[in-house]
Amino acid sequence: MNRTFFFCAALALVLLAFVAEAKSSPKLECGQTVYDFGTVDGEKAVSHTFQIRNAGSSELVIRKIHAPCGCTSFLLSSKTLPPGETLSIPVTVSLSGRKGLQEKGVFLETNDPASPGLQLTLRGVVGSGIEVQPPMLTIRKSPKTSVVFGEVTVRDLAKKPLVCLEAKPSEGMVELVSKPLESGDGFVLRATPMANLAPGQHKEKIRVKLEGSSQKEITIDVQILLPAEFIAAPSILRLDTKAAAPLSRTIILRSPAGNEFNVDSVEVPVETMTTRIERMDATSTRVVIGNIQPARELDGKKLVFRIGGAKPRAIEVPIAVPR
Repeated sequence: MNRTFFFCAALALVLLAFVAEAKSSPKLECGQTVYDFGTVDGEKAVSHTFQIRNAGSSELVIRKIHAPCGCTSFLLSSKTLPPGETLSIPVTVSLSGRKGLQEKGVFLETNDPASPGLQLTLRGVVGSGIEVQPPMLTIRKSPKTSVVFGEVTVRDLAKKPLVCLEAKPSEGMVELVSKPLESGDGFVLRATPMANLAPGQHKEKIRVKLEGSSQKEITIDVQILLPAEFIAAPSILRLDTKAAAPLSRTIILRSPAGNEFNVDSVEVPVETMTTRIERMDATSTRVVIGNIQPARELDGKKLVFRIGGAKPRAIEVPIAVPR
C-alpha cells in the first residue's frame, strides 16, 4: 500500500510540474499573417510591418527566421520577447522582373510549444491587364507528331474571369480554336495553318476580343514556320570537270513534314546516266546517279524526280559545272 501511495504521489508531482510548466510557456500570436498589397507595377519594392505578440507567461524566443526567396528581406530587432510584449518585423519584397500573382514572405521558428512555426506572407499581383505566354505564337511541326500547330495561353494577371469572345486572323492564314482554362481566368488559343498555305516562313496577326477584362481586345503576333513537303540534298548537283570520270553521286529526298512518299521515276539530262532508287524509310529515299560525264554541256541541266501518290509532283535538282 505504501508503494502505491508513493507512486501516486510521484505521478501527481510530475503532473503538477507539467501543468506549471505549461502555464508558464510562451505563446506566439499574430493578428495578421497575410498582407495583400493589391495590384502594383513592380517597379518599386513592397513592404509591410507585421506585429507579433507573446501572449504567454514566459519569454518567447525566435530561434530562427528565414526567407525562402532571395527577393525577400526582413529586419529583426530582437530574438526574444517578454510576456505581453509586441515585436515589429518589417518585411520587404523586390518585385522587379516579376509578373502575375506573387506570394512571398518569411518563416519564424520559436520556442512556443503549441505553435512553434509562423509564416508571414505578402501577396498580390504584379502588372495589370492581360498576359500572353509565349508573347509570340509560333506555328511549327510538333517534334512528337507530324501535326503543325502553335499555342498561346491568355490570362488575366489579376486572376479575374476572362473569356475569349472571338479570335480572327488578319490575313486568313490560320484556323483558330480556343479552350478555357480550368481556373476560369483565361484560355488557350490553338492555331493551325490553312491547308493551301505554301511552305516557308509567314507572318500573321490574330485579333482577340475579350470578355471580363477592361482590355476588350488584344493582338497576338504569329510566326508560321511551315516545312517544305519535300526537299533534296544536295539541292544543287555540282560537278568538277577535272574529276576522273565516270562519276557517281547520291541525292537524298525526304519529307520534313513527315509525309510518306515514293519516287516513281528519275529523269536525267543524258541517256547514258544511270539511276538507282533506294527507299530509306517511309519519309526518305536515296537516289544514286551513276555514269556521269562531268562535261560543260551539263551546266544548267536538271535532274527531275517524280513523286507519285494522290498528289503527284516533281522535285528538280539543277546541275552546276563551273568553268
